[in-house]
Amino acid sequence: MSPYRLVVIGIALAAACRFMSDEDARGVPLVPLLVTPDSLAFQGRAGATLLPDRYLTLDAATSVSGRWTASEDGSWFFIPDTEGVLPSLLTVAPRPAGLASGTYAASIWILLGNDTVRVPVTLELSPPVSLSGRWVGRAETLHVALDLHQSGSQITGSGTVAEPVGRIDVTGTWTDPSISLILSGATDTLRFNGSLLDDNALGGTLTRTGAGASSAALTLYRQ
Repeated sequence: MSPYRLVVIGIALAAACRFMSDEDARGVPLVPLLVTPDSLAFQGRAGATLLPDRYLTLDAATSVSGRWTASEDGSWFFIPDTEGVLPSLLTVAPRPAGLASGTYAASIWILLGNDTVRVPVTLELSPPVSLSGRWVGRAETLHVALDLHQSGSQITGSGTVAEPVGRIDVTGTWTDPSISLILSGATDTLRFNGSLLDDNALGGTLTRTGAGASSAALTLYRQ
């Protein structure tokens, strides 16, 4: 066999190998699907109804046509869009209402051509926080001491605020992480609006209503 024919055969074999490496056994072009990040982890507290959405970026290593499709097997989240073209941003929306504390696992599958990517999704719910107990803090010159009782989203209690307010009755509402309290004294009414900073601190603003209305930052610490 002549050297020329050997060169031709070599080129043909190289082209065939390259063609085969870019196709699967059915002759379907291989399209590397890129999904970022490669996993999602949500954290929250039992009793929460909503958590912030997270997003997956979908792209391919090469320019391709065609549509991707997505599916999931989690009952505590959903994906609003189940198909599209690249590049895309896929929303993953957690809805943990009714779940007890614990760890939950599920998966999202994204398919493009003959490439399928699995994205593990986990949710970790810590036990619900209770605000019942004694909380103390200082707003400028006013000391505030509260004994709170939480029942679901309702808060009641009593306490003291520095003069001229004195003894107070407390009513309010709690929707993790937000709290709103009314501190009712004999002559003054104050409002505290804030949120849970951590398991042992509430931060917000204390506002005096009526004549001489004023407001000040207040952090209450669990005692």
